[in-house]
Amino acid sequence: VCNADEGDSGAWVNRLTLESDPHALIEGMIIGGWATGAVRGYIYIREEYPLANERVVRDVEQARERGILGEKVLGRDFSFDLKVVRGAGSYVCGEESGLIASIEDARGMPKIRPPYPAASGVFGQGSNVNNVETYHSVAWLFRNSVEQYLEIDTGRNAGTMMFSLSGHVQRVGCFEVAMGTKVRDLFEVCG
Repeated sequence: VCNADEGDSGAWVNRLTLESDPHALIEGMIIGGWATGAVRGYIYIREEYPLANERVVRDVEQARERGILGEKVLGRDFSFDLKVVRGAGSYVCGEESGLIASIEDARGMPKIRPPYPAASGVFGQGSNVNNVETYHSVAWLFRNSVEQYLEIDTGRNAGTMMFSLSGHVQRVGCFEVAMGTKVRDLFEVCG
């Protein structure tokens, strides 16, 4: 399950990624499906992102037409398909158990745990729930290498993360910085 229900005020990293490169998300979800033995994935996109929804739906269809999704992906003994679910416009659906309930066409309300989604998720099946950036990164890692990803290192954490800056800053935008970058540096250098 891809959680693209980005509901925090001023956050739009997921929207930017979904609108600009949905094929990388789809590729990352296919890799996740293959790694876990899943045959179906869900991309849950918040209602307030109509362009992102339109582009992801279009690219899922393109992937099916090219044999990248569906039965026997790329002629192999692996089947995997994706369903795009448009969010119900509720902030609580960003929490994974509320999101799962919404995918099941139930009221999107968080549930007490256990059980955790890994044991009993969408329609009672074990489910792996990650965000847009995680699945998007998987495709990059497979194309390049873990070693190349680890080259970006601040001493505490390796790799990068995207942040959106808005409000009282000189430069509003979405910025990708090394993990471990201080928030102060993010604001002073980027914003």
